[in-house]
Formats: sequence, C-alpha cells, structure tokens
Amino acid sequence: MFGLLTARFATNCFDGQFFFDTDHPLQIDKMVTQVSSLQAGAGDPWYLLDFGGDIRPLVWQERTPDTFEALTNPGAADVFLRNEFTCGVRARVNCGFGLWQLAFGSKATLDATNYAAARAALMGMRADGGRIPGVTPTHLVVPSASDSSACS
Repeated sequence: MFGLLTARFATNCFDGQFFFDTDHPLQIDKMVTQVSSLQAGAGDPWYLLDFGGDIRPLVWQERTPDTFEALTNPGAADVFLRNEFTCGVRARVNCGFGLWQLAFGSKATLDATNYAAARAALMGMRADGGRIPGVTPTHLVVPSASDSSACS
C-alpha cells in the first residue's frame, strides 16, 4: 500500500488534483479556496499520515484473502519431468488514495522546524464547509536515506 506514495505527485485523487498538491479546492462558506497538502523543497520526499480513524489517507481493499497454494502431486507434469513443486499465493486486492486531508507530503529537508510546520499544517486541515476534522498524524514515512533524520 505504501508503494502508492511513489505516484504521489503525479496521480489524481477524488478532487482532480494530485494527492499531494498545492491547490486542492475546498469549499468554505460558499467560497472555494485553495489548500496545500505539500511542503515545497528539493529533498527526498517524506510524509505525515493520519491512520487513526475509520477513513484513511491510503485505502487497502481485500476482495479475496491470501490463499497459499501448492502443486505437489507426484503425477503432475512439472513434478514428474523436472522434479519441481510449484507454490504460490493467490489473492485479489487493490489499494488507492483516500482523503488528501489526512496526509501531508514534504520535499523540504526533514528537520525539527520543517516537521513542526508539516505537523501544524496537517493538524489544521479542514473539510468542506470549514469543519476541522481533528487530524492527528500517526505515521511518519521517510525514505531509508532519511532514517537518521526521522529519529532525531
């Protein structure tokens, strides 16, 4: 599911904007305003996500649960001719973007100042109509190169 974040700046979400973008349309008091879910910069991107509620920023949909299958019949052609047993997992799943208001992306250097600014921006997100949904970041997702920055 977190592989979706590789398409974060080039995949549209439900409002027609990229999931992390600077101009999401939001209607407050019958006026449309532009809201950003992206902190500018030139570094490796990192993300704050709120997975604490029933509605999520990234959605995992499981239609058919994982099932382990093995072809181990000694009379099967692959087993008999090549002495190979075939094993695999069968599943039917999908993932996609949920609410952009529950996620904030940054290309700025991951440090205390930029983290605090991103956290404040995410916690200040509003829903249509101006309602404050009470977003609280639960996950910080960083590239492996930024692991040490995330821990300090």
